[in-house]
This record gives sequence, structure tokens and C-alpha cells, in this order.
Amino acid sequence: MRSRAADSPWTIGFGRWLDSHPQRIVGLVLGLGFLLRLRAAWGTFLNPDEALHFLTGNGSSWLAAYQASLDTAHPPLLFLVLHLWRHLGTSALVLRLPSVIAGSVFCWVLFHWLTRILGRAPAWIGLLLATFLPPMIELSAEIRQYALLLCFLMMAAYLFERALSADSGRLMVLSFLFLYLALLSHFSGILFAGALGGYGLLRLARRGFSGGESAAWVAGQAGALGLFIFLYRTHISQLQGSGSEQRAIDQVFPNSYFHWGHSHLLLFIFARTFGVCQFVFGQLAVGDLAGLAFLAGVAILLQTKSSKEPDRPTLRQLGIFFLLPFAINCGTAIVDLYPYGGTRHSSFLAPFVIAGVSFMLARLTGGETSRGVASALVIVAACQLFGVPHRPYMLRSDQSTAHMADAIATIGREVSPADRIFVDFQTYFLIRSYLCPEIATSFDASVPGFRSFPCGKYEVISTEPDTNIFAAGSFLLRWNQMVSAYHLQPGQAVWVFEAGWDIRLDRELRQGFPEFHHLEVQSFGRNLGLFRLTVGQPLPATLPPSGQAPRLAPLVAGVQTEGVDGKIVRHGVAIDSIHHAETAVVIPHRPAHAVLLERATHIADPRRTILRIRESPVHAELIADQRHVVLPGPLGGLADFSVDTEGIPVIGAVADHVEAVHGIRHAGGGLRG
Repeated sequence: MRSRAADSPWTIGFGRWLDSHPQRIVGLVLGLGFLLRLRAAWGTFLNPDEALHFLTGNGSSWLAAYQASLDTAHPPLLFLVLHLWRHLGTSALVLRLPSVIAGSVFCWVLFHWLTRILGRAPAWIGLLLATFLPPMIELSAEIRQYALLLCFLMMAAYLFERALSADSGRLMVLSFLFLYLALLSHFSGILFAGALGGYGLLRLARRGFSGGESAAWVAGQAGALGLFIFLYRTHISQLQGSGSEQRAIDQVFPNSYFHWGHSHLLLFIFARTFGVCQFVFGQLAVGDLAGLAFLAGVAILLQTKSSKEPDRPTLRQLGIFFLLPFAINCGTAIVDLYPYGGTRHSSFLAPFVIAGVSFMLARLTGGETSRGVASALVIVAACQLFGVPHRPYMLRSDQSTAHMADAIATIGREVSPADRIFVDFQTYFLIRSYLCPEIATSFDASVPGFRSFPCGKYEVISTEPDTNIFAAGSFLLRWNQMVSAYHLQPGQAVWVFEAGWDIRLDRELRQGFPEFHHLEVQSFGRNLGLFRLTVGQPLPATLPPSGQAPRLAPLVAGVQTEGVDGKIVRHGVAIDSIHHAETAVVIPHRPAHAVLLERATHIADPRRTILRIRESPVHAELIADQRHVVLPGPLGGLADFSVDTEGIPVIGAVADHVEAVHGIRHAGGGLRG
């Protein structure tokens, strides 16, 4: 370890200042972190997920909010908090304040936890990383579960250490109470509970199961198991096998689940682990270096047996504790139970990443607090200056509340009560939150694939979750279905409102179809758009002239982007690009029996490729009595590209770029055309 004699007077003085005024400096750091989180939460309208959470908690009673939570993929605590908190105000800033507060408390508790288990230098490093890394600020500035989760799980871990140190059953009970709150905040709390339970077993086995804290630990574990069974019966069991679960595995987070036969296990573990570190730091290169530092720090901890004090954990026990939640999360991803990788769903791993990296940085800087703080500040500055936001995201300037206010005012001014409003599923939550938040959450879902509801003085028609974001092809298909299903008459005005992530329907329509070249669109930033269509106006054909119309049925799967294996369809009428709107595949047919390029298809650059098959041979069945497969392209409508596979014409889009179609096999025949 580097001696103080080798340091400059400045570093010695700075280190002494930190050691002599810890509470003031921690308060200053936390105050600045709170202001940064407050700024991030201020001035922007809700994203679609935030709007969903607000609407779920905006029920008429506690019971209504809880019952609404049963239809979501989250435990009920946040919705119950929002139900109470909304009485203070329903502006985006007020609704985000619980996350801002919880995120700030998390940083404070993390500092004390690291001080207790690793010492002062790692604690200062960890405090700065947790407080100022961009993703940690972002998680604390949204109406999501993650700030509450991090706050509660950190409180549980800190109080657990204090309970063992003081031999206190009361502190152990408090630790489990916060663990229960974490379980009620987010389902990843279950994975943390498993890691904390394994670590606690190691600690108690070493010192012997005796004393009040041991009895409280056993009782607390039983309570955690009971709470898990409750959540499983009321929430988790409803998600298993559902369409939302399948979409998460195959479309929304395909990289975060292991696909047997199509991925290498060691490569998956390696890539997803570093993906977690990239997410926590918000900068790819820094995240990779942090991943190496974390693994090196854990390796050092695992090789060290010593313990400074008998009531403190050994470094080897800490190494196991830091590694255990990664192992549990990775295991659940391998068996398709929970995603693992660089998404917010693995944010419960952030404290362990920060702890491992902080320990390693302290070692590299000789345990000198001033040097460790300087290194942490350099890392934070690099991530702030060169960080890349995680998708999906909206630029702050485009997400301005002024844009949403202008959009809602324009609807009120220009849309007649006799007109209809047509939206995709993500816009459904935003239009409900801003145009009619006081209306109950009921809607009419009697028409397959759609839901309709009154919103103030307007009637709104929305797609179901299968069409989350409109692309040109999916929109035209859904438009024809909607007009027919709701018996709209020629001349009826329908306003299409786009709001949320990846808004580009109007651009795709204008650039790709002559009928839309003069489409008048009112844009409010790049994430809000409004335009008017009339039933009966000339529109591009969405099907070849076969006379066969698609049946109304939910869209069941989506197309994946470059380098991602994806299941395209099991059973259903159409396939829509749900999370990745670059392109879509539509299969209109009567029966619902199809396997189209299962786990074999990916969409490369849509400007150059319509369809590319990764594996050969590919087993593809295109339905015995089906005669048309339509590929609406991202840059245009149907073009004059046509091939024939055993008498089944495949009609493609963007005819100038069809040379990249390769390798389809069907009934022993090749792709001809």
C-alpha cells in the first residue's frame, strides 16, 4: 500500500479534510445528487411506461389500484404509493418525487454499507459513482419501481450487517421489513432476496446459529418465502406463458435470455455480465473497463480469507455475496424466467457492481481516499460527457412538457367531437394520461386487436399490445381492419396521434407511398405527431390483388433487428414489428397454423435487406392453402418484386434492395424468382 510520504501535500490535505468532515461532505454530495435528480425529473412529459404506472395507480380506491396492478408485470407497491401521492399533485415532477427521494436515500445508505464492509476509501468512491453516474440519476428520475427497489434492498443489506455486528434481533427484523418492501417493489427483489439469503447463511454458519438475530433471521426467511408465494399466486403465475412474457423473451429483450441451440452459453454469460456494467456506467468503453475491474475485485476478495473483526464479514464472504446475485440472475435468464443483461431490469445488480469496482479502485490507488475520489470523479466525468442513453429514449428537448401541452391544445382546437382518434398501444397510455386522466380505466375490447374508450369529448381507438408502435406496414393493415370493424363511413375524419418512443410513422408514409407525399403532419418535437386522414381517401394497397382479406386477430410476434435470433410466428394471422419498427412481416390467411422461419430470421440493415436467413437449411412452412406473404418495407410500399416458392408468391417491398434475400427452403424447394 502506498504510504502518505509518497503523496503530494495536496492529496494528503484533501484526504485529511475528507476524514475530518465526512458528514458535511456526504451531505454536500447527496444534496448535489438530489438537485441533479430533481432537474432530470423536471420539465419533461411522461414516457409510455410512466404513463402506464400513473394510470394504474390513479384508481378510485386502494383496492382499485391494487386490482389494476394485477394486469401489469410488477408488484403493487409503486401503484399504491402513487395512489396516495397523487393527492399532492399529478404533474410529472410531483409524481416522480418518490423516485427522486428514494434514489437519493439509496446513495446515502450505500455509502454507510460500503464503509461498514469495505472501509472508508471504497465507500467514498462508491458514493460518487452511485450519486453521479447518468443511469443512476435516470433511474431516480422516472415513475418506475427501480429507485424504490434500490433504496429498500440497500437498507435491507445495511441493516443486516448492523444486526449481525450488534447481535440485534430488532435490527434483523427491520432488515427483513425493508426486504419485504423490495419484494413488493419489483420482482427482481426476489433474486436479491436469494442472494442475501445465501450470504446470510454463510455469515450465520460461520458464527453459529445462536442469539436473537439468528432466530429473527429464520423467521424473516419464512416471511420472505410466504410473501414470494403470495406474489407468485397473485401476479407471477398470471404472467407465465402469457403473450407479454413471450414478447419479452422473443422481441423486447431477446439478447437478455439464453436461447438453447442458437447461442453459446459462455459467450452469453460473458456478454450479458459486461452488459450489466455498461448499463450501470452508461458508457460502453468505461462499462467494459468497469466489468474487468469488478471481476478482478471479486477474484481478489475470493482469494482473501482474513477478516478485520470477528463480527464483520470476511473478504471471501463479500466476494461470494457480490457474485451470487449475478449467478442467480444469469441462471434465471438461461431458463427463461428473468432477463439478464444491460437493461434496467437488472438494475438491482448496480450496488454490487459499484461495490466491486470501488474496492478495486481503492486497491489500485493504494487505499488513499483522495486518489480514489479523484479516480471516481474522472470516471463520472467521462460517463457524463461521452455516455450514450439506453434505448428506448427521448431527447430531453423533444420530451419537453411544452410540446405535450401544445399537442393536447391542438387536439382540443382542431379535432371535432365527431372525429375519431386512432393511436398505437404506447400512445394509448399517453393520450389517456394527458387528455382524459380523470376517466376510469375501463375500455371496450370487444373488437379483436383493438380497444376503444371515451376520452373527454372524443372517442379513441387504440391497438392492443401486439402493435405497440406503428410502422407503415402495420399501420396500413390496422387502418383497414379498424375502418371495417368499427363500420366507419366514407368521409369520416380520423386523426392519428403518435406519442412516445421511436415515432416515425409519418416519415415512413410520406417517403414510401405516393398517396402520402402531401400528408400534412403537425409535429411537436420528434416524439409527438398528429395528422388527419379521411375514410375512403386513396390509400396504398396492403395486400396483393388476391381478394383475400386478413381475418381480425391479434398480431402475435415481431421481427428482430441485426444479429438477433427471433421466433417470427407460432400461431396467428399477422406478424408486426412491435419493439423494432424498422420493418414488418404480414401473413394474411384463414387458418392459424404457421411456422415461418422459426428462430432463423433476422432483419439486417432495412435499407439494404428485406429478409436474411442465418441458418441453412431453414425449415419453413408457409401454410398449405396460403398464397401470399407480404413484406412491407421501411422505405416504401409494395413494389414489383415477386418470387415463387412452390407456387406461393412472395411479394416484397423496396424493389431496389431485394438482392439480399437468401436461403429460404420450403418443401424441399429453393427460392426462385
